[in-house]
Amino acid sequence: VNGIPVIQAGNNGRAVSRATLLYSRSGDRVSLSVAAVETVPYPGLEADPVVAGIVAASQAAVAQVKNLVLGKTVHELSHDRYRLSPLGQWAGDVMREAALAQIALLNGGGLRTSIPAGPVTAGTLYEVMPFDNTLVTMDLTGAQIYAILNYGLDNKKIGSVQFSGLRVVVDPSRPADGRIVSVHTLDGEPLDPERLYRVVTNDFLAAGGDEYSTFKEGKNVTDTFITVRDAFMNAVRRIRVIDFQPDGRLSEIGDAGGLRKAS
Repeated sequence: VNGIPVIQAGNNGRAVSRATLLYSRSGDRVSLSVAAVETVPYPGLEADPVVAGIVAASQAAVAQVKNLVLGKTVHELSHDRYRLSPLGQWAGDVMREAALAQIALLNGGGLRTSIPAGPVTAGTLYEVMPFDNTLVTMDLTGAQIYAILNYGLDNKKIGSVQFSGLRVVVDPSRPADGRIVSVHTLDGEPLDPERLYRVVTNDFLAAGGDEYSTFKEGKNVTDTFITVRDAFMNAVRRIRVIDFQPDGRLSEIGDAGGLRKAS
């Protein structure tokens, strides 16, 4: 900026900023500067022994809980916050069942990593959901749900809304704010703009997080104080073997006018 190098070292210790300055004593100024960002581990950067000891002790203390196997998944539950993902669909289904709701809506950025095929540990689910978000239920009209979907689907800024309890058809050729062609509930009925539906989300979205302001219009809002992570853990414990695959709840209208599965 104005000839001054600016460096950003990522976040949470994932990188190290390195600046090399050549100072001229005769001119009393920096005559050359080189800035770079190095990924960790950076050669020559040794761990502080005191901090390393604290980390090792903490890891040992939580290992028994973190490594507890709750069940397993047959298929990878992959996640990409910018599209409706297999993990987002499974998570929505779990939230909807746990809260006895008709519809679940959650933010793609709230899920932080995929669940690989194989054993599912408590530590895995802490990585998926490191936040202590809770399940919040509320009544929303069909029109409000439509507005949330319209804002959240394919949102390049915040990522895509993840949902359960709905079947949505979109036309990608339309403008971004009007791509939804139809929305149906699981019983095959069109989403009624005037009707109230019981919806579950997380407390972050319920408070209008990620600019989902429509959630703040909900009626009969109830915080269950059940963490989303606990809902995931309880589901894995109960099912033991997860055999989940995307079910085509999001479809696109193709060039020939037919439907194709999007997610």
